[in-house]
Amino acid sequence: PAVAERPQPFELVMSGADLSRAFLAAYGDTAKAVVTDSETQETYDVTPAFAVAFDDYIALVSKAQNHDDAHVSSGYITAHYIKDGEVIGRWPDLGVGNGFGRAPDYSLRTGLLNFPTMMVQAGYTGQGYTTSWQTLIEITPDGPVTRAEVETLQDTTGASYDALKPCVLEGTIRPSRTGGDNFFVDYRFTAEVKGEERTVEYKLNPETGEYDPDYEYAAELCIDLMYDQAYGPSDEASGGGTE
Repeated sequence: PAVAERPQPFELVMSGADLSRAFLAAYGDTAKAVVTDSETQETYDVTPAFAVAFDDYIALVSKAQNHDDAHVSSGYITAHYIKDGEVIGRWPDLGVGNGFGRAPDYSLRTGLLNFPTMMVQAGYTGQGYTTSWQTLIEITPDGPVTRAEVETLQDTTGASYDALKPCVLEGTIRPSRTGGDNFFVDYRFTAEVKGEERTVEYKLNPETGEYDPDYEYAAELCIDLMYDQAYGPSDEASGGGTE
């Protein structure tokens, strides 16, 4: 993936004629298109979400709502790059929703990386344990690029009872003051059971185009901490040795 040393000028387009024209070029309509997948035969209502205008072309991001709102059915988000009214690039699978026909939830940030960045949200809850993460997709002049997947929540509140006290680890993503080649995630424990808090730096790896963290919390760390606090560290957690 190309990495821009100096970001090209861009304009974020959230509404108006430019967004409508871009959607018309991609889908043949200005506001909503009905699309049927040729393989799955699922039908979607596609609408424009936003666009990023570069020098002489525009990057359009759209979201698709599945007509089937069953638990196992999902919507999606997609991107088209358009120049002079013609589509010059397609990215159909930027993200898939978590069911019930919906496109994935996301927030849009500028000032975090070099170009506008989608923070696509996903998560899972099972047996009282919840984990959430955000996938960072930067809308660059060369196309959308997935930059990092950042865990933002571990929560055992739903599994805590009696001696098992809740553990909640929350991560807050914030930009660097020096530029778009790095960003930070502040991790804090916000419930009764606590572990080591720290700020993790994600730095751009020019060879891969991804942002690599200088530290990673263990998967399901809060589950281990919750049980350790209640019953003491297990043999496995302490290295497996006994005296």
